[in-house]
Amino acid sequence: MSRCAAILWSLMGVLLRGSQGEFILNNRGWATLLRLAWEKGWRPAGTKPPPAWDEQIAHDPARSWNRADYVSCRGQRVTDGDAARIGDALAGVVDDVPSHDPMLGEEVITIPAPGSLPRLYVSPGKTLNPFQILGGPNKASFEAFVRYCRLGGFQIW
Repeated sequence: MSRCAAILWSLMGVLLRGSQGEFILNNRGWATLLRLAWEKGWRPAGTKPPPAWDEQIAHDPARSWNRADYVSCRGQRVTDGDAARIGDALAGVVDDVPSHDPMLGEEVITIPAPGSLPRLYVSPGKTLNPFQILGGPNKASFEAFVRYCRLGGFQIW
């Protein structure tokens, strides 16, 4: 992936919308949360198709919904139980996520994105573990996400 593509990918977002409200995060954050939940024991129940799925496949009835799809952001639905299990798996590591900024002192690149605050990116070749991504300034959002999941299901947009 080119550097430009990597920057655009990280700026794209995921909107979760449920009766408990909305939760917005970037693609990397969503992927990190799903991966960490998996590592901590969550096993996906599978998503349900978006509300308009039947209309979308009316011309192709053989096409079926991919229940493993948690990332295409088409309005697929995560059930109350599945969302609660994501929240429960992540709740088990809240205390392990550092409150201090784990990236303090790391070499980062500041990229001014038009229309938004400058964003920090880790130097090329550097990988981050989920605790570095979710720690420090992101910990409060991580805790809010755990609460959000425990309040009910949601659609992924």
